[in-house]
Amino acid sequence: MKKVCSADGCERPAKKRGLCAAHYRWHHVRGTLPHEWETPPRRNPKLVFLKQALAMSTDECINWPFALLTVGYGFLSINGKVKSAHRAVCEMAHGVPPKDGLDAAHSCGNRTCVNPSHLRWATRKENVADTVRHGRHTRGVTHPGSRLTAEQVMKIYNDTRPDPSIAKDYGCSPETVYYIQAGRTWRSVTGAVDPH
Repeated sequence: MKKVCSADGCERPAKKRGLCAAHYRWHHVRGTLPHEWETPPRRNPKLVFLKQALAMSTDECINWPFALLTVGYGFLSINGKVKSAHRAVCEMAHGVPPKDGLDAAHSCGNRTCVNPSHLRWATRKENVADTVRHGRHTRGVTHPGSRLTAEQVMKIYNDTRPDPSIAKDYGCSPETVYYIQAGRTWRSVTGAVDPH
């Protein structure tokens, strides 16, 4: 069975004294093993960029110059594990999240930003509130799955006919009509108050 490196989180094959070549060189030079994000970059330009971003002192966004995930965030691999770039920076700058389930939230509203001063640990609720404040929250007509226009929603909201009849006219389900009229969905258009 092939041995793997004994450094925390490293899954590369062990070469000398139970360490991979990169960790062995690091230990030989410094006399200690690195933190997860200090692992020798092995020509990893993404990790080099993050370290440079951490050293910068600016109030401007530092945009991730590499490929993005489909949801718009940068990513990189650290010790064989894929991490979002902004979360990796938040961890490097502010330490591990103080409790489970926290998001790395942007104060600037820019998903590609990796400026450590723009990142903080936040609850999911706080992070969603940020997206609403920054105008990035997709709901109503801005949601990619939306089939109705704001005008159609208002007509449905004010229509007094039975739900199936309304649904047939607008090409949606009777449940959609019910939720709009009950104020459960599309409140940003109708102005209805959440019933719950």
